[in-house]
Amino acid sequence: MITALLIFASTFILVFALGFQSLNVNNGHYKAAFFTSLAIGLANLVLFKTVPQADELDIAAYLIAGPFGITASMWAHKKVIKHKSIDKQINVVLRADFGTNPVPQARTMAQVVADLKKEGRA
Repeated sequence: MITALLIFASTFILVFALGFQSLNVNNGHYKAAFFTSLAIGLANLVLFKTVPQADELDIAAYLIAGPFGITASMWAHKKVIKHKSIDKQINVVLRADFGTNPVPQARTMAQVVADLKKEGRA
């Protein structure tokens, strides 16, 4: 039972960190990517030590932890690294509305953010 919990926790952390890492790399978050790599390495070491002796309960813990880890990672990344994506969304909207001149003529920045929130993009 203890091994199953350890496998569940390390798999959850590994998959969480891999998902978080992917989002960090894709969005250019260098510092976060650096520290996430440490979590990936640590979780892998725990799995390498515990999985070779796995029984059915351990295997179930391993398989169940992955889906929870990746969805938690996606949710957490939005909350933790939120400001960067909002800035990116604002720039995209401003370029779409005003071409290469990102100076808003008809809307304020607050209006752009409010519109992004209404559309579910912020």
